[in-house]
Amino acid sequence: MLCAVGIAAGLMVEARDRRISGWLVTAPLVRYEMLALTGLALGVLFVRGHHLKSVLVGVLVAALLLAYSAFLIGIGLDYLPSSILAKARVLESTGTATLRNILEALSVRQGLALVSLALVLTAYALFGARTEKRLIAVCGAGALAAHIALGKTIGYHRYELYAVALGMLVALYLYGGPIRRRPEAGWLSAVGVAGLVSVAGLALGFPYLVVLGQIPTASNNIYSQQYQMHRVATAYVRDRVAVNDLGYVAFENEHYVLDLWGLSSREARLARRAAERASGGISGGAWMGDLVRERGIPLVMVYEAWFQVVPGGSCGLGQARRTAARRAGVDPGS
Repeated sequence: MLCAVGIAAGLMVEARDRRISGWLVTAPLVRYEMLALTGLALGVLFVRGHHLKSVLVGVLVAALLLAYSAFLIGIGLDYLPSSILAKARVLESTGTATLRNILEALSVRQGLALVSLALVLTAYALFGARTEKRLIAVCGAGALAAHIALGKTIGYHRYELYAVALGMLVALYLYGGPIRRRPEAGWLSAVGVAGLVSVAGLALGFPYLVVLGQIPTASNNIYSQQYQMHRVATAYVRDRVAVNDLGYVAFENEHYVLDLWGLSSREARLARRAAERASGGISGGAWMGDLVRERGIPLVMVYEAWFQVVPGGSCGLGQARRTAARRAGVDPGS
């Protein structure tokens, strides 16, 4: 979110005094989501006359990212981290993946907020008066559209947050002139505009306020689930285990942990994708059993809801209670 706001603010500074911000170089090195926004921002700078600098920054960013991909390939991995490939379905799927992302965005509140912000920015790009502001509007709308088509809008409000912040900032910048001039028309008009802006901001930010209030409960859920799984693995099993939610189980664990969801295992990710394509949905069973047996893993700890069946050849030992998580209204997998 800080990187996205930094790039947008940098474009605003350039529109005012033609000075270029250093955010454009660092942002994509923090998160891959920044690539679309960075590319569009460099396009704005090129159109604004910064030809050499925009090209040099683009080449530098591309060289650094390609060098990292070369490093990954050199150690036997894919061109992108497995965690990215496991979550960004458009990178490993064809045809309907982008359409599914768009439909998913249209089915949730924050996705609709992104679409609304993109339309607001597009309106200024088409009908705005100042060329430099219209370019920033194109940049913002394009970045939001890229996230809607390629990114995620479901996941405890952590994936789309940067895009919402970007859209709100750019919208306020584009339409800030009329808002600032409203007080001259009288205090009643000024109060009305301020109220409208406040309501819009609250509507966009309310889900994040709800999540903020749920942090203690969500943290307790981590303690009740992932931390207890970590204790089982490190204090009792003291051997290799397989899980579908890596994080805490692998933390300070000297033994191998197989990630069945594929965030840290290329083999598991490819096997799961193949099973999904074959069955038309998330599928477990044979492929999980094969991976577990190949690595000599004695214990598997998974969320059954994430898989249709458990690893083949396994024997159920127990089930963690999830009553408290459900009662709090927080996703047990969070």
